[in-house]
Amino acid sequence: PLPPLLILHGDADNVVSVRNAAATAVLWAESLGARAGPVRTMQRGRRHAVRVTEYRARGRAQVTLREIVGLGHAWSGGAARPYSDPQGPDASAMVWSFVHRAFRAAAQPARA
Repeated sequence: PLPPLLILHGDADNVVSVRNAAATAVLWAESLGARAGPVRTMQRGRRHAVRVTEYRARGRAQVTLREIVGLGHAWSGGAARPYSDPQGPDASAMVWSFVHRAFRAAAQPARA
């Protein structure tokens, strides 16, 4: 079986279409028998808002699509450098949070 998937993509990316992110999410979700839940919009402070769609099956999010509103072809958050948008939410934190939630059960030691 496929592992859970997190997709982060800026909706203002003029290099890679945001449609690629959505199509990948649907394809991955369908292969896992997951269905899309409602789209939620989240925003912290003045950072770019994020549209979140979770595709769920067996009581768990199998695919999480996070479309960052106003983010171009850049890493979201971080220092002001080329290909980085300091106005975006912290993509590194989103990745670490996703990995912790999605894979913590697999990381638990087996009990005797």
